[in-house]
Amino acid sequence: VKPSTRRGAPARDGSRSKLVPLGGRRLTSKIKELGDARRLEDVFELLEMSSIPSTPNGRKITIGAVIGACVKCKELDVAYKILMQLDGVNECGAGAPAYSALMLGYAREGRLLEALELLDQWEKGRGPKDGKFG
Repeated sequence: VKPSTRRGAPARDGSRSKLVPLGGRRLTSKIKELGDARRLEDVFELLEMSSIPSTPNGRKITIGAVIGACVKCKELDVAYKILMQLDGVNECGAGAPAYSALMLGYAREGRLLEALELLDQWEKGRGPKDGKFG
């Protein structure tokens, strides 16, 4: 997972908040919080210093949150690259929420062809096996 070249937005008080290593649910929660604040650079900084869960489900959820943060920050190409890495050989696979978030991001940005291509990949077996679009 590689960081974006865009700078994250400063904290509401104008300063940059200090990030600390996190794990598990706290890491995922903080990633979502930073994504909501459009601070993608901080998401990647946090990932570098934290321990990404090693269980398939924990990894899928955490990296899915990173994909969601990328979509919120309109970094759809970065989100797609991460999604494809997560679905790659020897990886745990991406979950339905990650696929759904990226497809909706494409649609919101008027990139309908890419949204449909991603849906087509999912239907042909590339994406989650047990997930439903939602």
